[in-house]
Amino acid sequence: MNSTEIYQTKRSLITFLEKLTEGLSKPRKKFYSDILYGMSKAQNTLLSDIARALEENIDLQYTIKRLSRNASEENDLKELHHNYLNGLRTSIPDNPLVIVDESEIVKPYAEKMEHLALVRDGSKNVLEKGYPTINFSMATLKTKHPLPLYNHLYSSKEKDFHSQNIEIAKGFNTVTSFLGKKKATFVMDRGYDTNTIYEYVQDIGHHFITRLKDNRYLLHRNRRVKVPDLAHRRKGKINFKTEIQGDEYKLKVSHNEEPLLLLDDNEEPFTKNSYIAALKELHIGEWRRRYTTKRLNLFIYKNNFKKTTIFYIPENSSLRLITV
Repeated sequence: MNSTEIYQTKRSLITFLEKLTEGLSKPRKKFYSDILYGMSKAQNTLLSDIARALEENIDLQYTIKRLSRNASEENDLKELHHNYLNGLRTSIPDNPLVIVDESEIVKPYAEKMEHLALVRDGSKNVLEKGYPTINFSMATLKTKHPLPLYNHLYSSKEKDFHSQNIEIAKGFNTVTSFLGKKKATFVMDRGYDTNTIYEYVQDIGHHFITRLKDNRYLLHRNRRVKVPDLAHRRKGKINFKTEIQGDEYKLKVSHNEEPLLLLDDNEEPFTKNSYIAALKELHIGEWRRRYTTKRLNLFIYKNNFKKTTIFYIPENSSLRLITV
């Protein structure tokens, strides 16, 4: 980073930190300022590199110990998160879409980290030592990437751990409180394809779009039908025209890819732009591996059994919506 970039970064961080650390003590404000500036300059989260980036006129070990000591304090994290969400309230769009995603932090060689449990490493599809995480992000048209709302790391080995559903509910409750009276649609992967999650989201007054498991049955014309069987009934191609940002496109939807199966509980029509924004940022490894930007077939099952919506992603352009 050159001197101009450093100055601009500091100004942006100072403005952000004034709101983020409101109500905190001066030592804690300085700690968060040092951490955010150090990470930005060092471009990583290693404590030793953050300490070097600060360039303090004291021995490096003293800086590392100070940062480590402050990082171990957790009393103000809730207040910090509250301040962060308050700063995002003006960014809440109408009918927001909230991406719900689980991930993991894998620590295969760790021996002494507290509450280590077995988690499934999504990149290798094997069980490893580590911690699961739950992440909620809000898609907006004004920002390039979704805005993080809730990120929580937990362990089944913790003393106060009860169940994964309770940990997930904490995230939903936090986001619901943040949204106030606005209704959201939660976009979720197939790990959330459970009746418990569906009922809970509806009980708190929101909607959902969920990727369905292949073993899920749906009631279609008074018959129980497996989701993949229902999706593959759609054959042939669809030719259509659409206009995006003033330009007209002639598009075709083909059906030679394996469908991506989604369940939507909202009877209202999709808002194309916001739904696209959410789907484009879904951090689902299997989506990235199996569905290219050249050809994609999506099957979405509506609760009212009247609509089948198919998505198509033409090369080098946004997602397209068709209702048939």
